[in-house]
Amino acid sequence: MNLRRRSVLLRVTLLVLVPLVFLVGIFGYAITSSATAALTLIRARSVINDLKQPVANLQHALAHERAQTIVYTTRPAPAAYSALQRQQAATDRAVTSFLAAAASPAVRQSTTAGTAKAIAALRAGLAGLPGLRAKVTGRSISGQQAFTAYNDLIAASYQILEQSIIAVGNARQVLPAIAVIELAISNEYLQQESALLDGGFAAHSFPARDQQAFVSLVGAHRLLYAQSYSYLNPLDRANLDHDVNPQIAHTLTRLENVLVASPATPKAAPPVLAATWNATVAELSSQTGQAVEQAVARLARQVSSQASAKLRSLYLDGGLGLAAVIVSLIVSLWIAVRLARQLHGLRDSALELANVALPGLVRRLRAGEEVDVAALIRPLEPGADEIGQVKAAFNSAQRTAVESAVDEARVRRGINDLFRNLARRSQSLLERQMGLLDALERNAADPGDLDGLFRIDHLTTRMRRHAENLLVLAGDSPRRAFRDAVPFVDVLRAAATEVEDYKRIKVIARAPAALAGPVVSDVIHLLAELLENATLFSPADTEVRIVGALVANGYAVDIEDRGPGMGAAELASVNASLADPPLFDMSGSDRLGLFVAARLAGRHGISVT
Repeated sequence: MNLRRRSVLLRVTLLVLVPLVFLVGIFGYAITSSATAALTLIRARSVINDLKQPVANLQHALAHERAQTIVYTTRPAPAAYSALQRQQAATDRAVTSFLAAAASPAVRQSTTAGTAKAIAALRAGLAGLPGLRAKVTGRSISGQQAFTAYNDLIAASYQILEQSIIAVGNARQVLPAIAVIELAISNEYLQQESALLDGGFAAHSFPARDQQAFVSLVGAHRLLYAQSYSYLNPLDRANLDHDVNPQIAHTLTRLENVLVASPATPKAAPPVLAATWNATVAELSSQTGQAVEQAVARLARQVSSQASAKLRSLYLDGGLGLAAVIVSLIVSLWIAVRLARQLHGLRDSALELANVALPGLVRRLRAGEEVDVAALIRPLEPGADEIGQVKAAFNSAQRTAVESAVDEARVRRGINDLFRNLARRSQSLLERQMGLLDALERNAADPGDLDGLFRIDHLTTRMRRHAENLLVLAGDSPRRAFRDAVPFVDVLRAAATEVEDYKRIKVIARAPAALAGPVVSDVIHLLAELLENATLFSPADTEVRIVGALVANGYAVDIEDRGPGMGAAELASVNASLADPPLFDMSGSDRLGLFVAARLAGRHGISVT
């Protein structure tokens, strides 16, 4: 079959008959979903298995060190210091074990962004542990501050477990698993209660501040325990009910109620027996921790089982789909490559026309060069099929675009010549009129007549400026010229006199400076356009100020009026046009003055804002 002589419709039909796109899409989606799910589960399993025990040991060690620290800061006795040092050594071993597990290749390659961030946060906190201990030993930190610092470290460790569980991605597993972590956190709140009481037992004091903190921890412990219990998996809840002794839980609740209800005792120990409290907390914490450990282990087993199932599904889907994709790929590529070659040629020709040929043509036409349209057009070879017909249509469009650009340049050049001729004729008549007015003003004796002649003179000056606007649009310069430098105060006054409402304008020159003669007429014209804009768009009873002053980089002129102003978007658009004036658009003649000002400013490197 010679496909070059067949239609595009036939080629597309063949592509549909060999549905590569759909088959590859379905196959890719299935494989990607299976691979992503399997990889996520494998990574979650690796992180949970490798980090759960080191994190648990670290939490246990930090909790004991926190309690010993509270005791030492309350009563810095040698025995308390020795106990604290022993616990710090145990904590250091737990820290070393955790850091080694977190830095292992298996964990580093398996962590998600959230888990990696949580590990980094805990590492940063552990890096500050020696400094915290030094402050405790040097008595430069209060017991409450040390208590809070250890709490933050333990909370950061729970974040690692939470992020590892979230990585599983299965909502049916994540919520019960998070409930397990919250159960462990509620147990941590119980350890915080015990740490506060250890300080009270050591100091034989239970001040109001410690009692308030204890009451808050009791509320947090109970609330989080109840919430996590309600979200636990039924099996985890059953294990918790089995592991936790109801009598021990009841005893803890009774002791907490006594401590919450009793008044603060700044000069006496907390109103419970230390041995009873510590034994109750130790046993209940151990039982709760056992339930948590069982739940985490069961979650790890579930994740491992699901990962294996996902891998089996991945292999099956891959094997079935790969053969179909290979067959479809061979046939479709054979068809598509031929079609693509023709389309690429058409695309390259269109891009060359749009990005190279037409912009170059426009630049040459604006520069006034003569252009050979036939030399610029590079026709494509047409064919019998639809793509060949598109090539023929493109050839026609290319010819039309080039001819349109040439015609537009001719029209614009003709308009510029028209503007130039009209402006020159008007300038000649206006100059003659101004000469006659000067003679009449010199000979007029009646004040009323003289005032009328001055008004006509002023109108003639404005008419001359409008005629010069046409010259600026045409790209020419006015005939007015100054040989010598002109003081800036005279430049500002001359600009003000060319405005209809010149009596409202107040001219202020704050420094003696002069403007080079060849630039004077254009600067007067530029300032007059801006001043007229200020007077037209401000109330008739307000003053317009034009202030000139020397600045670091030259001479600055500020024009101030009391007009309504413009919105931010409109202001930005106008400033952009002033900085880089576009080609003149006759539909925008309502802002002719600003366009002329931009042209004059660009001619002499003047910045207008």
